[in-house]
Amino acid sequence: MSVDVAFKELVNLQMAMSSDLDKRWDGAGSPWLNINKKYGYMVFALSCVNIVTIWVNSSLKVRLPPTPSRNDGKVTKLLRKWVYFPLSLQILIWAVFMILLLFIPWYQGVSTTPSYIHFKIGLGMLKRSGRIGLALYPLIIFLSLKPNPLPNVLYMHLIPFHKWISWVAISSIFIHCIGFYGFWIHKNELHRSFEKMMFPGVVNFVLLILVFIFSIKGIRERCYRVFYCLHIITAWSSLPLMYLHSMPEANLYIFGSLYLLVYHTAAKIYLSFNIRDEIDDTNSYYCTTVPGSNLILVKIPIEKVIKASTKFRREQDNSMLTYFSPGSHIRISSSFLNPKAWFFATHPYTIASLDTEEYVDLIIKKSNKFARHLGSQKYFCYTSSQPFSALDEFFFTRNSNDNITIVSGGSGLAFGLPIFKYFYLRNKKAEFDEHPRTHQLRFCVVVRKIEDIFVLKESGILEHQEDPDSSVLELTSEFREAKIDIFVTGTSDVEPMSKFSRFKDMFKSVGNAVMNFHKGVSETQYYQMEDLEQSMLESSSTGSSSKAIGSVDVEVDAIIQAKEGRPHLATVLDSYHHHLEERSSVVVACGPTSLLEDCKEWTNKNNVEFVAESFSL
Repeated sequence: MSVDVAFKELVNLQMAMSSDLDKRWDGAGSPWLNINKKYGYMVFALSCVNIVTIWVNSSLKVRLPPTPSRNDGKVTKLLRKWVYFPLSLQILIWAVFMILLLFIPWYQGVSTTPSYIHFKIGLGMLKRSGRIGLALYPLIIFLSLKPNPLPNVLYMHLIPFHKWISWVAISSIFIHCIGFYGFWIHKNELHRSFEKMMFPGVVNFVLLILVFIFSIKGIRERCYRVFYCLHIITAWSSLPLMYLHSMPEANLYIFGSLYLLVYHTAAKIYLSFNIRDEIDDTNSYYCTTVPGSNLILVKIPIEKVIKASTKFRREQDNSMLTYFSPGSHIRISSSFLNPKAWFFATHPYTIASLDTEEYVDLIIKKSNKFARHLGSQKYFCYTSSQPFSALDEFFFTRNSNDNITIVSGGSGLAFGLPIFKYFYLRNKKAEFDEHPRTHQLRFCVVVRKIEDIFVLKESGILEHQEDPDSSVLELTSEFREAKIDIFVTGTSDVEPMSKFSRFKDMFKSVGNAVMNFHKGVSETQYYQMEDLEQSMLESSSTGSSSKAIGSVDVEVDAIIQAKEGRPHLATVLDSYHHHLEERSSVVVACGPTSLLEDCKEWTNKNNVEFVAESFSL
C-alpha cells in the first residue's frame, strides 16, 4: 500500500470516529442529505398506484360478482382473482416492499464500502425507516375518508386496510425510533432526545405507540372512546411534529396529509345536519319497546335525515333507490358546538327502514343509561350525518340472484329488515313492470327473546289477526307472501308455563304493548341522541352459550314459523338453497360473530356469495 493511500485511509478513519459524526449525520452540507428521498417517493408512488387499483377494482366489482360461474373463461377467472384480491396478500405485499426498501440499500452499502462507514450506512437505514413510514401517511388518511371521494368505493370496505397499513407504518417508524435510541444509549448521549429537532419526533413516537396499543382488538373494544380520541389527536398533531423533525423536509407527505384531513373535516360539516328541536306536540321524535325485550326502536322523522343527505341518488331504470340504499347507516353525535363531537367517535346506527317510509328507524339494545333519560329531555339535540351505504348499488340493481337469504340476529335486524323489505317490494313491483325479480327470498330472524319481534310488527311486517280476541300475529296484507322463520334462542322474562301457552301470551303481550305506541305523541318517550352512545353489538354469549330449549314449532300463520331454540344455520341454509343453482344464490348476514362465522363457513363450502355486516368495533 502506498503512503498516499494509507494516509487517506487514516484520515477517513479519523473522520469516522470524530465528533462530527455525533451530530445529525444528514445535516446541511452533508452528501448524505438526500440519499433517502427517493425511497420515500417510491412508497408514495406505490400508494398512488394502490389508490388507483382500489378505484378500478370497485368499478369492476359492479360488473363482476364474487362467485365464479361455470361459463367463466380464463380472462374472467383471472380478472375475478385480481378484483377480489385478498386483504392479507395486499398487506403482505406492502410489508415485503417496505422491508426490501430498508435492507437492500443497507446490504449493498455494507458489501461495497469500507468497514469504517458501515455504521453510517446503518444510520441511513434507520433514517430511511422513518421516512418511508411517514410517506405512508397520505394513504392511511385517504383510506379513512368518510365518504370516500372515489366512485363506487364505500369507506367501510377500506377500514380493515386502513388498520393494517397503519400498523405497517407504525412498525417502520418504531424501527427508526428504537434504532436511534439504541445508538444514543451506546454513545451515552440519551439527552439528545430533548434537542430541538429530536424532541418532536420523540413525542410523535410516543403518540403512535399509544395508538398502536389501544388499537389491539381487546383493548380497543374496552376503551374505544380513549382509542378514538387518541386517534384524532395523533392524526392532527403528527403532521406539525413531523414537519419540525424531518430532515430533509418531507413537505409532500405532510401537506398532502394535511389537505386530506382538512377535506375530511369539511366533508363532515357539509354532509351533516344539526337539529335542536323542542319536544312538544308538533313533532314526533320517540322510541318504543315492550317489557322483556332486549331492543329499543327509535324513530326519527325522515325529513331530518334527508336534509342531511345532500348527495341524492338518481332514480335508475332498474332500481327503487332514491335517497339512501337499504342497510345504510347514519352517524349520530352531539352538536358540532360540543367538543365531544370532535374528539369522540360518532356512532353509526343502521337504518332499519326504507327511504320511502315516514320515519327513520334505529334498532338498538337497551341499557340502564337509556332508562335514566326517558322522558327527561326538553330538546332533541343531535348531529346526523348523511346516510352512508353499506352495500354498493350493483347489489340491488343486478338481476342475477334468484335466491336471496337474509339472516339477522339481535340488533342485526336493523340491517336485515330494510334489505328484505326492499327485495320483497321489488318482487311485487316486478309483477307490473320490468324490474328484476328474486324468485326465492327468505328471511331468517334469530332473537334472544320472543318479545324482540315487536320490531317486526313496528316495521309493518306482522300484525294481529282481525279477531280482536286473537293473540296470534300474522303477516300483514302487504307481506302476505313473505317467507320468514323466527328462532328464539333464550327464555322470556315471564313465569314458566307450557311452551305453546308461553308463545301465545308473548305474541299477545307484544301486540298490546305496541298498540300503545300509536295512540299519540303525548304517550311516547323521548331521547336526547347524544345519549345513544352504546354499541349495537350483540353479546357474544347470545350466540355461543344460548341453551336450546326445544324444537317445537309454533304456527303463527300458514307461512311464518316461530321456532324455539338456537338454529343450526347450516341445516337452515341447506333447506333454503338445495334446489337452486349455486351461482344464483347470495346469503346476507348480520348479527353476533358466531352467526356470521357459521354463515360464512356454509357459503364457502357451497360456493355461495356471502355479504356480512358486523357491528363490532
